[in-house]
Parts: sequence; C-alpha cells; structure tokens
Amino acid sequence: MTAFRDAMHADQMAWKARRLPHVHEAGWWMGRQYDHILPRRASAENIWPGLRDGAVRPLEPWLAAHDVQPHKGRDNLLSSWTLCANLYFPFGRPRGAGAARRLPPPQTGLPIAAVRGGA
Repeated sequence: MTAFRDAMHADQMAWKARRLPHVHEAGWWMGRQYDHILPRRASAENIWPGLRDGAVRPLEPWLAAHDVQPHKGRDNLLSSWTLCANLYFPFGRPRGAGAARRLPPPQTGLPIAAVRGGA
C-alpha cells in the first residue's frame, strides 16, 4: 500500500466507526472480505443522504433515465465513483449548477461554462 492509500483507508475506517456504528461486518470483493467495503445490506449508506433519500435528487432513477451504470464497487469506502457521485451530482441541480460555475477554475485555468445533466 502507498502512504496516500493508507491514509485514506484510515480516514474511511474512522468515518465508518463514527457514522455507521451499526455496521460491524466487512464486505466482500472477489471472494475476500475487506473492512473498507460495506456489506451489501449497507452499501447504500456510502451514498450521501441527499442523493440516497432523494432530498436533492434521487440518484437511482436519474442513473437509469440517463443510461448511466453505477460502479459495481460503490459499496467500497475508497471508491472514486462514489466520491465523484457524492461530490458532483448535486451540481446538476439549477442552484448547484450556479454554484459550480462560481468555483475557482480548475488546473487548466478555464472557467466552468456549463454544467450538463441538470434537473
């Protein structure tokens, strides 16, 4: 493991202990159990509640309507797909799109001109 991955793993294990104290068992991947993977019954808890419960926008119907396949490993607390869904999906809402356009320009120095996939 790299130092970065070790640090992220430790952070996610601390998050799991704080936020999911009722989830004690590890999840499975490729026939092995890992502590940073949630069991299938708890995998939805890796999605931000505003997306999971539909307060911002229900994630699952939007994914189906736009033919977007969620990553099969989204029960993995180290999943980049889940991180990006939790972080960027709310920017697709009208208020979120405006907020995204006001973010500092990315490394390219180009401002965000549009946000696709709005509400």
